[in-house]
Amino acid sequence: AGGSDRVWVGGGLQLGSTPGAQSIKRSTDGAENWTILASGSNPGQQQPTRAVCYKSGREWYAINDSDIWKSTDDGATWGGGEPHPGAPSTMYPLIEDPGGLTGVFNAMAYNPDDGSNGRWVVVGNSGAIGYSTDNWGTGNEATDSGSGGPFGTNHIYGVVYCAGIVNKWVACSAGGKIGYSTDGNTWTATTTGSPGAGGSDHFRSIATDNTTIVAVGQSGIIYTS
Repeated sequence: AGGSDRVWVGGGLQLGSTPGAQSIKRSTDGAENWTILASGSNPGQQQPTRAVCYKSGREWYAINDSDIWKSTDDGATWGGGEPHPGAPSTMYPLIEDPGGLTGVFNAMAYNPDDGSNGRWVVVGNSGAIGYSTDNWGTGNEATDSGSGGPFGTNHIYGVVYCAGIVNKWVACSAGGKIGYSTDGNTWTATTTGSPGAGGSDHFRSIATDNTTIVAVGQSGIIYTS
């Protein structure tokens, strides 16, 4: 994702000499050249950093496993939380397992215009959905999270907030599901794919320019709305 002053920050798989502790990359020249952050500046988890999200100013957020991390210096260093038992490094996540929501988070998105602090939504494996209205000072597991929600146990790989006339959160998952929500808490989802295909369209990512929404997935599928 791109932030201020030509700074870009990306996540991904574990790289470098310290597996699991060097999964964030940073560019300060408009994404032309990239540097892997040293292990002492990075979330030290044995998981990929699956998503990073720019908020405003020099503030960024990242997800690693089911933890939320924060940077206030354009992604140069990360932390924000308090020490906890078994911490893998000297840095600590802003929040662990928000609202008791555990597992693996795959994507996150932010709506700055929802209340005084905006609203964050994270999505992940096995239908996991969480949200925060105080910049991850606290977190909540969504009412429609998990097997009892409209995504069932499908892994949710993408979420965006589409402003403008749409004014909704939209997420996509394996099993051919695309869902929407007005608050990130309760969701409605439908299954795409050919008649009788049983949700054969496995979505992997979603994006929006606040007018059009595009979801992409396996075998080159592209859906627009």
